[in-house]
This record gives sequence, C-alpha cells and structure tokens, in this order.
Amino acid sequence: MPSIGTPELIIGLIVVFLLFGAKRMPDMARGIGQSLRIFKTEMQQRPAEAGTTPAPTTQAPPVTPDAPVPPTADTVADTPAAPAQPATPSADPQPRPTP
Repeated sequence: MPSIGTPELIIGLIVVFLLFGAKRMPDMARGIGQSLRIFKTEMQQRPAEAGTTPAPTTQAPPVTPDAPVPPTADTVADTPAAPAQPATPSADPQPRPTP
C-alpha cells in the first residue's frame, strides 16, 4: 500500500479549497481543532488500561462501637410490625345518625 506523500497532500488541499472556498476553510479548521481537543480530553479521562475498572471514589464512613447503626432493608424486613390499634366507639368525635 503506497503512502501519502507531499504531492498527494498538495492536490488534496487544492481540491478541498476548490470545493469549500476560502470563506469556509477557517471554520472547518476551527471545527477540526475543537474536535481534536475534545477527543484528547476524553481519552485522558479514561483509565490507562482498557480492561481495568476505576476504583470507587467514595468510601464508607468508619464504624465506631458507640455510633448508631442506620437500618437497612434487611433489618427493616426482619422487624415485626406493630399491632394494629382497635377502633373504639368513644373515639368518634361526632355521633352518626341511625337510619
């Protein structure tokens, strides 16, 4: 496969210049530069190796013996529910009419 040399690059630039004109060339160059900058920053934010996963950034707070433990879904599900309070007739604020 032949490599691209100087004559091919010059012919390519002339063709691009003829197709797009002098007014659009700076805009195209600016767009290509912005695209390359974005690509470069995205590649730097990724891990160095493709197969590794990044380490978690948040750590659990240390547990001290006297600190209260917040309830979790397991402990809440294991806790028995409070018995239901029976409704008393005297708790009704207004008496209902009888038919």
